[in-house]
Amino acid sequence: MNHRKQILKSYSAGVEAVSGYSSVLNSLPSQLFNSSIVQSNSKIRLISIGKAADAMLSAALDLLKERIESALLITKTGHISAELQSDPRIQCIESAHPVPNQASLEAGRQLVKFCALATSETVDIFLISGGASSLVEVLPDNWSLAEYQALTEWMLKNSFSIHQINTVRGRISQIKQGQLWSVIPDHPVLCLMISDVVDNDPSVIGSGLLFATEHEQPTPKKLPKQWRNQLSKKVKQQQGKLFHWQIIANNQQALQATAKKAKCLGYSVVIRPEFLAGDSIEMAKYCCDLSQQHPQQLLIWGAETTVALPKVVGRGGRCQHLALAAAIYLQNSSHTILLAAGTDGGDGSSMDSGALVDQHSVSRIQAKRLDANFYLQTANSGVALEASGDLVTTGLTGTNVMDLVVCFTE
Repeated sequence: MNHRKQILKSYSAGVEAVSGYSSVLNSLPSQLFNSSIVQSNSKIRLISIGKAADAMLSAALDLLKERIESALLITKTGHISAELQSDPRIQCIESAHPVPNQASLEAGRQLVKFCALATSETVDIFLISGGASSLVEVLPDNWSLAEYQALTEWMLKNSFSIHQINTVRGRISQIKQGQLWSVIPDHPVLCLMISDVVDNDPSVIGSGLLFATEHEQPTPKKLPKQWRNQLSKKVKQQQGKLFHWQIIANNQQALQATAKKAKCLGYSVVIRPEFLAGDSIEMAKYCCDLSQQHPQQLLIWGAETTVALPKVVGRGGRCQHLALAAAIYLQNSSHTILLAAGTDGGDGSSMDSGALVDQHSVSRIQAKRLDANFYLQTANSGVALEASGDLVTTGLTGTNVMDLVVCFTE
């Protein structure tokens, strides 16, 4: 059996199961037509924000057609299709991820303006996916963009989890943690979300544009004092009375679909209950060790690991970093293969989703006269994995439910 080929097929099935297009298409009718807040003659406005915004908005347009009065699309640069750009009803804004830029602030201004134009005769449908925290922002007067960028870069380089990063962002932003409600008139609002967080907490997805945390989150202890002292205590905004929401895709659904496909291909499959977080190198060793303790079982994890970045960052991201660490660990080892890949079609600074490595990956890197350990230490894993022929490149997927790790030992 060609295990590499079969694992890639299983991974593709997992990503496809949580596509933004199909998830909206399958969920929106029940939310709209079974909701007492939506009238049959209501004009509908769409607000789609995040890495999967284009796919989610496309599904809503195909479903609702002429009922759409206007739409606002905010997504990562290069993620907007020509078809949506040419639709006169849609205001398209390309913005920055993972570090906000001036376009993020412009997106924030346009979001506030768009929301404020709602009336009692319109229905607003929010389509939110991961990445929204960086893509759209309104800063208070005591924060400059340069300082906010420096904070974000510092947290990324110091292995902050997405939950920690969004907790800090929510304590700064003028629109996150439910504060967007301050500019939304009293009218029907629906929200469909693709979750990129472990517990599917809507107050963490996109830093909670329409949701505040139930309990005040502690400020991460290692955050420098200069920034810690500038964080505000938020006053919880009241959600609209005519508000319905639903999470329509998440990491667990991707894991289940991956496992289902792998079983159809003849594997004995175990979805591991632990979510892989923390240092990518440590998680690589953990996965390889556990797989070798359970040969002939295909092990699958959900993941969002971290990488302590050097001052100068090379090509790749957390998935490629984990994969290269696994390749180094597996050299001269038993027949083990490991896939680490994101679900959004990109990984860190690259447009590769991740990598699929085995015990021969390092020898293939060495054959190109490259040192795998050097490229791991310099967070430049993509270069080494390209040399070994192990990169996985899917293109944009129209979804974002964190990462998948698959490991198998013969």
